Amino acid sequence: MVEITHITPETPHLETLVAEMATSKWTDLEHSWTLDATKAFLADPDNIWLLAMVDGQVAGMLTGYQLLKYDARQKESLLYEIETKPEFRRQGIGQQLIKAFLEICQQAGSPEAWVLTDADNAPARALYRSLKPSDEEGDIVMYSYDLVKSSNQEGEKS
Repeated sequence: MVEITHITPETPHLETLVAEMATSKWTDLEHSWTLDATKAFLADPDNIWLLAMVDGQVAGMLTGYQLLKYDARQKESLLYEIETKPEFRRQGIGQQLIKAFLEICQQAGSPEAWVLTDADNAPARALYRSLKPSDEEGDIVMYSYDLVKSSNQEGEKS
């Protein structure tokens, strides 16, 4: 059975969970987990970290953000990243994580949640479609700026 847990600074055994995340075999996560970074992330109540546990083992994770717009109308919710360990894929864990995220955001008063993915990421797109989004794809284009590379190049020009 899958248990979805909303991780907060008060979550028991936070150190153990972070250590498990740091040593787990994730295929898509490009960063390392540290206790200090996790505590800093969790210190902001608008940051959301969900874990899917199966028999006491981390099977999947999701991070998201509630973003307050400049006009302070309502917070928008961004599903930032989601991953399920390879051995737990195709078992509905991703759907359960997203449903839990959407429920947290709805309870916080967010009128909408959104997620971006690569056009060629068929598994992610299938997952997001399976939850019947109100808007799919459309004309949105995302641009990304490599700030580390840019600052290194600026330093080289000086």
